[in-house]
Amino acid sequence: MLAVTLIVASCTPSPAVPPGVEPSSQNVGVAVDLPGVSSLDGAAGIWSGFDIDLARWLGNRANFSPVFVATVVGERIARLKRGDVQLVIEAFSITDENQQQIDYAGP
Repeated sequence: MLAVTLIVASCTPSPAVPPGVEPSSQNVGVAVDLPGVSSLDGAAGIWSGFDIDLARWLGNRANFSPVFVATVVGERIARLKRGDVQLVIEAFSITDENQQQIDYAGP
């Protein structure tokens, strides 16, 4: 099973990554066309939105540097299975079929 979508809530601060530990890069699948949620300004090459901020926050806490990969709905599971992305942060239907192929963190 693969990790797919993530909703994080915290009431207490978690410890930061120890100084001197270098982050690794992790490919994170995100949408490109959901302003305020996840979007890419192609001309400037700037990602923005809640999902992008969440990936950056998670990377900071888990010591990885997110590399954003544009992922369309029909490709998400296949890209996870191939290892093109290690994580997808995006709305993702929790269905019996999907649950047989991937793991969810949340609804």
